[in-house]
Amino acid sequence: MSRGQEARMEWEKKIREKTQQVVAYYEAQSDGEVSLADALVGIFADHNVNREIPRVIVKDSEGKNDEGLIKVFDKILAVMRTPTFHTINYTHPEAVKLAEHLCLKGSITDGYAERDASYVLWEMVGERPVVYWDESRDLPQYARKIFETLNMQFSNIRVAIALREHKEFAQMLSKSSKIAYNWEQREDSSNGTIGMKTMDKIELGFATLTDYIPEESKDGENPLFEAIDSFCAEKNRERIPYRIAQYKLRGIPVSIGNNPY
Repeated sequence: MSRGQEARMEWEKKIREKTQQVVAYYEAQSDGEVSLADALVGIFADHNVNREIPRVIVKDSEGKNDEGLIKVFDKILAVMRTPTFHTINYTHPEAVKLAEHLCLKGSITDGYAERDASYVLWEMVGERPVVYWDESRDLPQYARKIFETLNMQFSNIRVAIALREHKEFAQMLSKSSKIAYNWEQREDSSNGTIGMKTMDKIELGFATLTDYIPEESKDGENPLFEAIDSFCAEKNRERIPYRIAQYKLRGIPVSIGNNPY
């Protein structure tokens, strides 16, 4: 056996032991209302600062046949119709904190809870778990992400055929993408960025940050950070009409950053 194979076997053993430890302690200490898998995804949400966005885990095996793929669409559609902030990070934050504590206890990734959670989730599920987030409700650049992720997980042909059967889900994806496309077209027209590549738009955004740097900075505040905060706040205000349209499509209360919990 080569050193590489030995190292891999040792690493796989660590993951198994870590998973067994986390599962055992979570089952003993949790109230049973939130599954460990959901709590682990809650860790990802906390660390990626999108804890308020509804999501769902989909395993490869769930869509192994046509009937299963239709059920996957049902799961994702239900997520898209779930109000913002109705996630366990807000309804059951104690479950996420417990899972994170257990991931950090004897961490196998030098104290990175999100990485430990990834290994534990994969080992526990026993196959690839893909998390679908409904980020397009707030940000137009994610309008095709669910569709593209489905294609990646289950293949373009199978998804296209299944969407013909599940017209409700197909229309939701199509209408959401159209709202985002129209919004981006208006934004590009207003900013004079029609035809500009994404990276060029990002560079332009950084260039405009100088317009937001305050003449007098707050005590102890980095003026660049203040500029970024002001820039993001203005962009969020500008996107309110976009969010209203997306939330109306989903039939859920409009949320522009207000935490109801």
